Amino acid sequence: MSGRVPLPMGVESSKPRRTAWRLLRLARFHRFVAHGGAAVALVMVSLCMMALYEGRQEALQRARETSQNLLLILQKDISRNVELYDLSLQSVVEGSQRADVMALPSAMRREVLFDRSTRASYLGALLVLDAKGNVTIDSENLTPRQANFSDREYFTIHRDHPNVGLYLSEPFRSRLRNGKWTVVLSRRVTLPDGSFGGVALVAISIEYFQNLLGGLDIGNHGVLMLIGENGALISRQPDRSATGHSLVGSDNFNRFQRAASGTFAGTGTMDGVRHLYSFARIPGVPVIAVVGPAEDDILENWWRRSVIIGGLMLAFSAVFLFVSWLLAEELRERALAQHALLEQATHDKLTGIANRHALDETLSSEWRRARRESVPLAVLFIDVDAFKAYNDRYGHSAGDVALTAVARAISECLHRPADSVGRYGGEEFVVVLPETPLDGALRVAESIRERVARLAIGHDRHSFGVVTVSVGVALSDSPEVESLVELITQADKALYRAKEEGRNAVRAA
Repeated sequence: MSGRVPLPMGVESSKPRRTAWRLLRLARFHRFVAHGGAAVALVMVSLCMMALYEGRQEALQRARETSQNLLLILQKDISRNVELYDLSLQSVVEGSQRADVMALPSAMRREVLFDRSTRASYLGALLVLDAKGNVTIDSENLTPRQANFSDREYFTIHRDHPNVGLYLSEPFRSRLRNGKWTVVLSRRVTLPDGSFGGVALVAISIEYFQNLLGGLDIGNHGVLMLIGENGALISRQPDRSATGHSLVGSDNFNRFQRAASGTFAGTGTMDGVRHLYSFARIPGVPVIAVVGPAEDDILENWWRRSVIIGGLMLAFSAVFLFVSWLLAEELRERALAQHALLEQATHDKLTGIANRHALDETLSSEWRRARRESVPLAVLFIDVDAFKAYNDRYGHSAGDVALTAVARAISECLHRPADSVGRYGGEEFVVVLPETPLDGALRVAESIRERVARLAIGHDRHSFGVVTVSVGVALSDSPEVESLVELITQADKALYRAKEEGRNAVRAA
């Protein structure tokens, strides 16, 4: 037994350590690939969603800009024509109050009072009513028609409220135009003494507004509306039959009333379609113009592109994630395989503790550290007493079981992470105790001896009747120790002395 010492490992001793380090890096890289692949896929999907959302916002913004342009067209057209009609009304009011004009023959008076604008295709008669609502001047007839309109709203509003100014009536079916939908622009006629003298009015066919709206493209499901400030629907495109319908009390009309202009998304009261409404008041007339393209029309192309782009991105992300998973699994399998190989290369197959190769690596590393840091290194050389006789008596299978139990008992006595045990060969074990003085090493050795004896593994060819171990202890700071070989030699000599002095004993070098 004496003189059997491990040879320094040299270059070969670093292989298990390098393998363990590569294994650790491979395990970390496996997790990096798995988590990194998922993170990259998530980032790609998120960026795609952000780009699609920006595209949606741009489509809505373009729709708002288009609606604003359409509103501008409606405002300019209607306000220009209303201004012309109002000038004609004011001219008629002023002329009707001049005695020299009223004294002219009917044909000449008609030429003086009514300019060419009153002959526009969408205009009805321009009438002047007296204080009782009877027609006194008729642009279409030299002899005024016999009719009374004192019950009409456009008459009573001026009679009861002197400061109304230019007034636009609600849509109504005209008596003079065979029941056609009409609105009236009217002004009060005030006598020189300030009293009510009647009303001057001009009838405008709803067809004017309908044809004006019909010439604008707002999409398959969009709407164009002209609404009186009193909530009466003057015209609606595409549903021309909605004229006269009241929107008072609806959420959308309440929002139209609260501001001079604006944009909002809402559901149509009459069609149930989601619209992006833009609205503005017509200058000079109490009318609200509304442009409402349907959101489905606005986003139709965006949806089509989103489905294609989003589908491709999801498919690409899924493929990327799957490939990353396959690569991660391959790396994991490789790490497990290398771990198994490392276990086989560094652990004793029978006992599960470090094998001779790994033990020599540990001894070499701890010896260098002890010298570098000037700390003690304790080595325990352990041998199972009378083990050949045990194998002869109980067989090699029982001997393997006994060695495994002894190795486990030794391991249970080591409580620090740096402490280690390895199978030196056959029934011999070596325990490495870094930074351990002599008294600490002797306590560990004694606890190992006692723990093995308490296993009570029967051995009738041994004087103690059970399996026992002898332990030799050596320290690196001993004067006789100048190298790792000398340290192991001293531990082996101490073990030899424990054997000579009766076995089941602990001896120090």
